[in-house]
Amino acid sequence: MNRKARILHVIDNTDPGGAQSQLVSIFKSLKDEYDLSVAVLGRRGRLEEVYRSLGIAVHPLQQGGSRWSPGSFLPLLRLIHQMQPQLVHAHLFKSNILASLAAWLAGVPCLLHDHSGMDADGLKFYFPNAISRFLYSSAYLIALKVSASVLVLTPQMRTATLHHYHLPPAKVTVLPNAIDLERSISGMEVRQSLRDELELSASSQLIVMVGRMAPEKDWSTFIEIASYFTVRHQYAFLAVGSGKMELELRKLVHDKGLENFQFLGDRQDVASILTQSEVLVLTSRQEAFGIVLLEAMAVGCPVIAARAAGPIAIIQNGVNGLLVEIRDVTGFVNAINQVLSDPELAGRLAENAHRSVRQYDVNTVVQQLSNTYSSLLHEPGDPL
Repeated sequence: MNRKARILHVIDNTDPGGAQSQLVSIFKSLKDEYDLSVAVLGRRGRLEEVYRSLGIAVHPLQQGGSRWSPGSFLPLLRLIHQMQPQLVHAHLFKSNILASLAAWLAGVPCLLHDHSGMDADGLKFYFPNAISRFLYSSAYLIALKVSASVLVLTPQMRTATLHHYHLPPAKVTVLPNAIDLERSISGMEVRQSLRDELELSASSQLIVMVGRMAPEKDWSTFIEIASYFTVRHQYAFLAVGSGKMELELRKLVHDKGLENFQFLGDRQDVASILTQSEVLVLTSRQEAFGIVLLEAMAVGCPVIAARAAGPIAIIQNGVNGLLVEIRDVTGFVNAINQVLSDPELAGRLAENAHRSVRQYDVNTVVQQLSNTYSSLLHEPGDPL
């Protein structure tokens, strides 16, 4: 009987996040096919216990230190030598650099997974300082060169990556984020009316945004949009999520005197919230993908998003959603009014979205990943 191939995933931290959630889908789908484990280079968050509950071995390598501390490199190199995996799969900023180098030194092929969009535009957003951007870009280029293969989220990201780093086209593959459609649909069940919970009138129209409260999400634009819909019992703007900017955003809402805006925090019933909402808004300035768009599309909630890289790849404007220029408050206000005032348009967008989201079903996407694994496991070679 053939032994399952060992694949070591390496990730920056196990806090809630898009990459961390995608690992859950990968582990659930492929744990019987491969011997999977994960090394954590930094903070240990609540997703760690989710991984363990799936029977995945978790190896924390560093506690304390700054986000960019290289202190986890030698422990990671030792772990790779000890485990002798057939493949290393690296995720996120720090891991993409350290894991690719450690795997190369250990003679193990590395699959580098870009969840954030590390092309020229993405680098400018994540590293505003030109020196920091140059240093990371130089290190990232080395990581790309020594990796066996690279995964990106969208065709647009692939084009930008090939152009910026001058890689062989065959080295960069598109693998979109996945959504468990069956679970999303089952999560639509409404156990308690959201309007009752929030003490809103039955006729209140719910406009929701879901995501980390971080600069790239541009929550201030969402708050500014809410200031145009000030009829308290007619509109309710709901912020789902948490993060380092939450106190600042709460102060902004208070200073504007917005009685139509509520912070719901992190929620486990996002599908139910989206089911009960009239529209999902995503104002992100930088969005490599936008998994929440898929979540809304799966349950029939019309979506309106800023023209960031991810939404452009997912949404066909006027067909399965609406696109607005980044930071265009007036454009968002007009788009929301358009959806709220035209039930036929809202229904058409939702119906088309429900059809187009099927291509992102977890079974389809993870099978693509398994094919990539098989190719790398059966075609080893020096990436240099």
